[in-house]
Amino acid sequence: PEEFDPVEETPDPADFLYIGELRDLKGVGVLLNALLALKAENYAARVVLVGSGTAEDMERYRRMAEPLGDRMAFLPPMPARRAFALARNVVVPSLAESMPYIVLEAAAAGRPLLATDVGGIPEILDGPREQLLPPGDAGALAEALRLALRQPQRMTAEASPRRDRMKQKFSLSVMAGRVEGIYRTALERFKERPANSAMEADFSR
Repeated sequence: PEEFDPVEETPDPADFLYIGELRDLKGVGVLLNALLALKAENYAARVVLVGSGTAEDMERYRRMAEPLGDRMAFLPPMPARRAFALARNVVVPSLAESMPYIVLEAAAAGRPLLATDVGGIPEILDGPREQLLPPGDAGALAEALRLALRQPQRMTAEASPRRDRMKQKFSLSVMAGRVEGIYRTALERFKERPANSAMEADFSR
């Protein structure tokens, strides 16, 4: 399926991509603070933020990002796979999540990924939890960004087996097989019920 095909990067990709709602709960402010810390250390990371937010939040984030100059780009919402081509690494700095689909998409596409240890993210990635980041910690995120810049080969090497795990766990054929198994088990249990069980249930009230 297309969602498991590797994404070909643009000729001059940025270093990091954030894609999603632009609001504090998604960790956008934490990400910007981490990037400002890198700039203070003379790391010239290029970043793309794809998404939209309230006018108030957008104005605040743009002001925060001013010291980053032309190394920070704000782009409107677009399909995830098109956005993945814009940068080498995907960053998911959320403070809270349920089961973020963007993590599924990034991992399935084989994109190097930096994500926080919240909600369903550990279950999706199914790897060592020490590879996940503490939410809301700009210092820890800055260190992870710094390592990603220094060790791009390591980031790529970690992404490939993660993609394989995604394919095994979440491909359409696997998910269809699981659903079929659930229905088959339910049907077998229904057939095993005594014929008068429903009637007994009614008279026992």
